[in-house]
Amino acid sequence: MKQMMPGSLTLDIVTMPRPVLSVPIRQLIVRSFEGELAILAGHMPLMALLLPCVVQIFPIPSDVRKGESGVDEIRDSVFISGGVLEVQPQRVIILAEEALFADEINIEHARAALVDAHRRMRENFLMEDRERARIEVMSAQAQIDLWQWNQARVAYQPSLIPT
Repeated sequence: MKQMMPGSLTLDIVTMPRPVLSVPIRQLIVRSFEGELAILAGHMPLMALLLPCVVQIFPIPSDVRKGESGVDEIRDSVFISGGVLEVQPQRVIILAEEALFADEINIEHARAALVDAHRRMRENFLMEDRERARIEVMSAQAQIDLWQWNQARVAYQPSLIPT
């Protein structure tokens, strides 16, 4: 078994077609049906159903990069379309239906999906159809948010822009 740094835990994000990510972290934030969850090392065991959201992943201290504000930056974020979260004291597993990094998001498709989902929320009278459309709004909006965050992050890091 690999030695873990104090205050860290391992995050595994897995989808049916592929394992997406397996990294040591110090914190992550996800959105469940019960609300937003912040998970740190030593968290009590927990299982939760996840809503479509951006999983915010914070690096372990040896990998921390300080932003202009001096606040620890989020190293990676991943969009998930929903799934199941399992938390153990030193490991977090997310089984997701779909998981995408910012550069994998088709922004035109996400924007069209958002418009369509809002239209269906207005036009449907059945509660089940409205709830399905509400989840699709969350999914499309989370993808758009992650894509925009990534665009802003890249734009303000001159070392990442080819010369």
